[in-house]
Amino acid sequence: MADEFELAVLSDMPNYYDWIMDTFAPFVRGHVVEYGAGTGTISQRLAATAVRLTLVEPSPQLVAVLRSRFATTAK
Repeated sequence: MADEFELAVLSDMPNYYDWIMDTFAPFVRGHVVEYGAGTGTISQRLAATAVRLTLVEPSPQLVAVLRSRFATTAK
């Protein structure tokens, strides 16, 4: 399982994540569930498109990161 440091390094690849969103954006609508949300790099992009976004992350450490990152937008 990738740890927070590895995910932070990967998050510094905006062109890659933009490509992923360009590929999947036509299919992102309504209520979206992201499994394995990690640190929220893709989640942040999904939130701009989805009507409702639910994040699922099995790592307690990463859940804390997600809660902090999305504290102002979480419901």
